[in-house]
Amino acid sequence: MTTAQHLTPAKSLTPRGIQPSSLTTRNVPPPTPRAELRSLSPKAGTVLPQASDFFDKASAGDPDSQCFLGCCYEHGWGVEADRQMAEKWYLRAALQDHAEAQNNLGWYYESGWGGTKDLKRACSFYMKAAEQGSAVGQVALARCYWSGWGVVKDLGQAALWYRKSAEQGLGHAQFNLGRCYENGWGVPQQQEQAALWYRKAAEQGDVYGQNNLGRCFENGWGVEKNMEMACHWYRAAAEDGLAYGQFNLGRCYGNGWGVRKDLAKAVHWYDRAAVQGHADGQSNLGRCYENGWGVEKDLEQAAKWYRLSAEQGHAFGQNNFAWCYENGLGVPRNTVEAAKWYRRAAYQGHAHGQNNLGRCYENGWGVAKDLKQAAKWYKKSALQGNSAGKINASRSMQREMSEGSNSKQRSEHKSSGEGHFNLGLCYEHGWGVPKDMGVAVQCYLKAADQGNPFGQNRLAAMYEHGKGVPKNDQEAQKWYALAAAQGICW
Repeated sequence: MTTAQHLTPAKSLTPRGIQPSSLTTRNVPPPTPRAELRSLSPKAGTVLPQASDFFDKASAGDPDSQCFLGCCYEHGWGVEADRQMAEKWYLRAALQDHAEAQNNLGWYYESGWGGTKDLKRACSFYMKAAEQGSAVGQVALARCYWSGWGVVKDLGQAALWYRKSAEQGLGHAQFNLGRCYENGWGVPQQQEQAALWYRKAAEQGDVYGQNNLGRCFENGWGVEKNMEMACHWYRAAAEDGLAYGQFNLGRCYGNGWGVRKDLAKAVHWYDRAAVQGHADGQSNLGRCYENGWGVEKDLEQAAKWYRLSAEQGHAFGQNNFAWCYENGLGVPRNTVEAAKWYRRAAYQGHAHGQNNLGRCYENGWGVAKDLKQAAKWYKKSALQGNSAGKINASRSMQREMSEGSNSKQRSEHKSSGEGHFNLGLCYEHGWGVPKDMGVAVQCYLKAADQGNPFGQNRLAAMYEHGKGVPKNDQEAQKWYALAAAQGICW
């Protein structure tokens, strides 16, 4: 039997495409930005009273004046900024059960803003404010339970306090309650409830709620799928500066989802997200520069944006940056660097990166040649359904069999059904033998009967498509189920 032709992967075997879906945006920023905690900060253009107007009342024990005087010292309103003095006046007001002072003091201890970081004490002040009905205190207390800051982590308690705050109309609490319902964190998972609370947050102008409501409309989670509405809410978040929304709006323009396809506008929004450090946006912007999609082709710019994405640990960016090194696109060709970045993507479970790392091991590109390692990474890629990984994994198994093995290995292959499975691949694809679907089915059947999940999966596919055997959906489902029970689903 001759060895199958070596498949040196061209681009068709190393697809790296544009980030396909908004699922990558589910890891949103921390639950409550500082702005949500600082309810006393005045709106732009507000004429502030002089700090001196409050000294006498504050010194006399008036908690409102003490709290406002704390703000004056924190922000330098009419006095020289002094965090320690701010903390002093917040504490005096907080000890009189002034909820806003308790929130501000909680922030001081949470962040160490006044020089002392103490999460337990921060949580205690948030709890005092929350129990008085402060929506800001409630969302801050929810964050403590969410993260285990100063209390035992408890997602049920986090969801409870997010709800209390959300029901008072605080937008960011509504957003976080939506996340709880979306993911089943502390409450039963309910997409309809998630979409409801995202909508409430979005309609108040909460940019995270707008972005996630867009995701609901894009994917039909809790609402009827509607790409026009998805684009509408992504745009609202994007125009308010949220990088996640900018990235998702770029995807809409790049694919013509809910808007007329416009690659130049896609590049514009990817760029807006990328300059804010959004790793998905950086990776997709790199793809645009690499291929000249909506922008003049510029391989150095492509490599730059892939690098920035890769250095943040983004698997797509790592795989794409490795591709640049492998092929000398915008950077000097360097197979050692290519293998390094493919490995980083592969270890994160990136199917293309796994396949490409297999290619490095097979060919000795940047690493010592190791066909066993190549086969290992090809199989990992194939198990995720990667088409290139499937082809390369099958070829590796066929080569191993055609090159021969010792009697012990042959016995192991026979007992596990692996030999029959590999022989089935040869007959199915015509590797070293005449192509014969009927014989392939017989080989897969022998492997499947011995419990080999790969044989079961291929036998199911033959029944599903009527290749070498009459089409039979029941038999296909039976063998797919047996393979799936062993973790094989491609």
